[in-house]
Amino acid sequence: MLGKNEPFLFKTSEVVVNLMKDTYPEIADRSEYISRVISTEEERFGSTLDIGMRMLNDIIGNLKAKPVPERLYQGKERTIPGEEVFKLYDTYGFPLDLTEDIARDSGFTVDTQGYTRAMEGQKEKARASWKGSGEEGIKAIYREVAQKMVGQGFSPAVQFTGYEDTYSDGVVIAIVKNNDLKESASEGEGVEIVLNKTPFYGESGGQVGDKGRIENDNISMDVLETKKPLPNLIVHNCTIKKGSVRVNDIVKASVDIDKRKAAALNHSATHLLHTALRDVLGDHVKQAGSLVAPDRLRFDYTHFSTPTLKEIHRVEEIVNRKIRENYAVETSVMGLDDAVKKGATALFGEKYGEEVSVVKMGDYSMELCGGTHTKATGDIGLFKIIHEGGIASGIRRIEALTGEGAYKYVRQEEDSLLEI
Repeated sequence: MLGKNEPFLFKTSEVVVNLMKDTYPEIADRSEYISRVISTEEERFGSTLDIGMRMLNDIIGNLKAKPVPERLYQGKERTIPGEEVFKLYDTYGFPLDLTEDIARDSGFTVDTQGYTRAMEGQKEKARASWKGSGEEGIKAIYREVAQKMVGQGFSPAVQFTGYEDTYSDGVVIAIVKNNDLKESASEGEGVEIVLNKTPFYGESGGQVGDKGRIENDNISMDVLETKKPLPNLIVHNCTIKKGSVRVNDIVKASVDIDKRKAAALNHSATHLLHTALRDVLGDHVKQAGSLVAPDRLRFDYTHFSTPTLKEIHRVEEIVNRKIRENYAVETSVMGLDDAVKKGATALFGEKYGEEVSVVKMGDYSMELCGGTHTKATGDIGLFKIIHEGGIASGIRRIEALTGEGAYKYVRQEEDSLLEI
C-alpha cells in the first residue's frame, strides 16, 4: 500500500547494530549475516503476502457475491468465517491481524471466536497424534522400574557396556507388559525387558536404538528396538521366540554387530558433516535435529537460504577428504564446563549432565555426544549426499549415505545411466 515492493527493513539493521554494539559486541561481528537473514525473511513474507492476499480477496469476493437476505444485515458488517481465517494462517502463514485489517477495509469483520476454536482443534489433533502422547503415564512405570532396581540392591542406573563390547551377561531386573510390571512372560509375547547392564544402545541423541538378541539355554528373545525413556534407564523391546523369561534370570545380550557398525559410520559422518557445513556456509549453522540409523543419516540445520549446488558439492568434498585423512575418533568423559572451554560443540536445547562425553576427530571436529562411533574416520569409507531441501522457515535438511550404502547408491545411479 505504501509502494514498497522490495525488501527494505533489512537496511535498518545497520542502525540497530550501531546502537546496540557496545552492549552486545557479538552483533557487530555478525552484522552482515543479520542483514541477510532479515532480507531473506522479508522476501519470504512478501511471498506469503502475495498468496494470502489473493486467497483473502477470493474469500471476500465470494462472500460479496452471495445473495444474503436483507434481514441478516440490519446494519451489521458481514463476517469472514473463522475456519477460513485459520486456514489462511495454518496453510499459508497469513497473520490474523493482517486479515482483520484487510477485512475491515472491505467492510467485513472476522469471526475471531471461530478462529480460536479452529486453532484449539488443531492443537488437540497435534497433541493426540504426537508420538509422546500419554508420556507421563508411561514414564511412571519406568520410574517404578528404577525404584525396583534400588530395592533389589542394584544401581538405579542401567550399566551401559556398549562402548567397549557388543555382548555381555546381565540379570533381568524387570519385565514390562502393557505398562504393568510382570514376574514372567512366555513364548510369543511382546515385552519390555530391563537388565542391570547391557551393550544395547538406547535411542537418544538422534541415534536409533540397537537390535539383536537376549538369550540363555532356555530363553531366546529378539530385541526389536532399544529405547532410553529415562536418562539412566535402557529398555529392550522384545518378542519372546522360545521359552519363558522370569525376573532374576541370567541372560546374554548380543547386539546385531552389522547394524551397530553401520549406525556408527553414519553417526561419525554426521559430526564431519556438521563441521563441513559451518566451514562452507558460516558459523551461524547449528544442528536442528538428526536421525542416525544403520541405513542412512538425516541432518537438520539452521540456514537462512537455499545452498547452491556448488556449496553442497563442496560440503560433500570436505567430508570425504576428512574421511581419507583417517583421523582417530577419540571419546573422553569430562566436566561440561571443561568441554565447552576446550571448544566442544554443544547442541542448543539438549540437556547435559555435569559430566559429558566428548567425541573428537583429529583437529577438525569436537562435539558433546553419547552415541557410538567408528574407531577412525577412514572406516566411513564413502559419504554421499542424496538430498538437500528446506523443511521449515530457516531450517534445512540433508539426507546422506555412508559406507556400503553410499557405494550401492552410486552403483545404482551408474546402472540407471547405462540403461538410459
